[in-house]
Amino acid sequence: MLRCISLITVGLLSVLPLRAVERFNEPGFHSELVTSMASYWPVGVAWPPDGRMFIWQKNGVVRVFKNGTLLETPFLDFYSKVNTDSDNGLLGLAFDPDFANNGYVYLTYILESGGTFEDPKTGRLARVTADPANPDVMLPGSEVIIMDGFPVDRGTHVLGTIRLRPMAPCFSATAMARTCASRTRTPSKRKI
Repeated sequence: MLRCISLITVGLLSVLPLRAVERFNEPGFHSELVTSMASYWPVGVAWPPDGRMFIWQKNGVVRVFKNGTLLETPFLDFYSKVNTDSDNGLLGLAFDPDFANNGYVYLTYILESGGTFEDPKTGRLARVTADPANPDVMLPGSEVIIMDGFPVDRGTHVLGTIRLRPMAPCFSATAMARTCASRTRTPSKRKI
């Protein structure tokens, strides 16, 4: 069985000619350009059981690629509440093991609580629900905050990957903080 890796172009294809892009070339795999997006915004991709591809972006927007098309309307747009300074942004996305029945999507992001560079930032783990009438968009008002208040130092890795286990949902995220001036690393007291 031929395994396939679908690639999203980020930056290189918008700047360099196609022939200059390095190709993944491993026996048993093939690559395929499925969509292009603005440089530096895509963070990751995830697939629910129905085969759509969800692409989450640093700026707090989650897009859906379905039936060969990047849908114009995003699944969700948290742009106004996500801080994108340095390594901050919408950092993780995972589907509930029972997503086909409950529509739950879990997210980690850095909350923009003030509006200026100096205002405090905090990390957040939240759950949203796909709209049962149109699962390509989030049900308005469905965000549930699961954990909040992860301390964020400027330019640090605070939250990231989310993993869920089918029989006993279990969150897992990486947490590390560093002080910009000293470059020392201090483990977060709120690891999941």
